[in-house]
Amino acid sequence: MLSRSRGSWTDRQRWWYEERLPRIEAIAYQELAKYEQQFGRIETLYTPIVPIIESLWKLQYKYDDLTRYDVPKGTVGFLDHHQRLIVLDEGLEHEGRENFTLAHEGGHWKLHLRHRLPPGQLSLLEEQPERYFCRWEGEERWMFREAHHFAACILMPKHKLAPVAKERLRLESKGKLGLRYDSWRQVLRTLAEDFRVSQQAMELRLRELGLIIPTQDGGVKLTDQQDGPLFSR
Repeated sequence: MLSRSRGSWTDRQRWWYEERLPRIEAIAYQELAKYEQQFGRIETLYTPIVPIIESLWKLQYKYDDLTRYDVPKGTVGFLDHHQRLIVLDEGLEHEGRENFTLAHEGGHWKLHLRHRLPPGQLSLLEEQPERYFCRWEGEERWMFREAHHFAACILMPKHKLAPVAKERLRLESKGKLGLRYDSWRQVLRTLAEDFRVSQQAMELRLRELGLIIPTQDGGVKLTDQQDGPLFSR
């Protein structure tokens, strides 16, 4: 049971959705802005996550057999901050999952390591555990969720995704208020390909932005929680 001093779960959830998640989104967009200021405008729909990791954050990455490391079963990547290295499971074969894992681990670097340190004292990283990973379950699930949100925001920024998704949904729906399964999967597949993420990640981001609501038949209802209905009746 939560003590009264820590507030109710409702209060904590309100803080999470109204303050913490917008702050993480702002940090992701700041990183995109920094990259563009230093290396030029990003002209593609997809985010060049590898150049951001290597050129902006000065991290490296490699593929390896993760069963050789002392990490939880099912781990697809982790951050070795002592070596400024992201290690990816060599079994990752989907570009979208690779990109999301890189962005996720980069989220740990930006949210959970560097931001805790005073300027000029990166040597304090040596006091942290050598490998930095988290899982959806357990005490560190909040770090997993934060890094996941950071990855979604930097790979699928709202200012790029929302207008493109709205237009494609509008064209495919032909004036209707929703899409059936086949039509929805076609739009989802092309959006995921263009932003170089998995279909699962794209669907979750569209739901998060309030652009779709899943229906029981596998299709979606079209809506926009922030700007009003996508289509009027």
